[in-house]
Amino acid sequence: MSIKVYIVRHGQTILNLYNRMQGWCDAPLTVDGMDDATAAGKALANVHFDYAYSSDLPRAKRTAELVLDQLQQPKRPVLNVSTLFREQSMGYLEGEDGGHAAEIITGKPFASFGEFAKTMPMSKVRDLMAAQDPHHIAENNHDFLHRINMGIQQLGKLPDGSTVLLVSHGLVIRSLMEEFAAPGLYDPGHAPENGTIQLLEIENGQPTVKFYNRHSLPADN
Repeated sequence: MSIKVYIVRHGQTILNLYNRMQGWCDAPLTVDGMDDATAAGKALANVHFDYAYSSDLPRAKRTAELVLDQLQQPKRPVLNVSTLFREQSMGYLEGEDGGHAAEIITGKPFASFGEFAKTMPMSKVRDLMAAQDPHHIAENNHDFLHRINMGIQQLGKLPDGSTVLLVSHGLVIRSLMEEFAAPGLYDPGHAPENGTIQLLEIENGQPTVKFYNRHSLPADN
């Protein structure tokens, strides 16, 4: 039982450009963001996809549509939109400058949220973010991973040999890397870039990351 899942991070949005925290809140793709999505589609153009999924957030859905537009197969798959692949809820920190958000969480200055994310696993980052949210909306690590793993389990139940397109988000991808990547494949200091491709293979229910943060497919793919 084997399923291939090509995971694309959505294209750049206005909030990405401004270094703002972006979880359940949304912003439109920039021109560069639409180019990110189109480039990912061109890189995947000769892969035959049986199924297509995206987060329900508009930035991911729009990216998925642009990727699907580039596929060379005669009939492209119907796009399934799911809350299971939505980005982490950041609660009170939604829309905050990334560096300032890291300072709110830790009490220490950081140039960016990415610099902060290098210092500890995302599991701990999520719990700290949830603890700082006065509205108790931010997802803690347990709740977030439970949701994402439900989505991966759903994909793992697709017919044997299926190939799947999944468009999701930066922290979702980081979490999958922490959970399922072999040692040395994932560097916490390097977030997945907008429009990049990762490959997750699910063998008999067990996910394994094959590659991460690529703008093109490996020659042996």
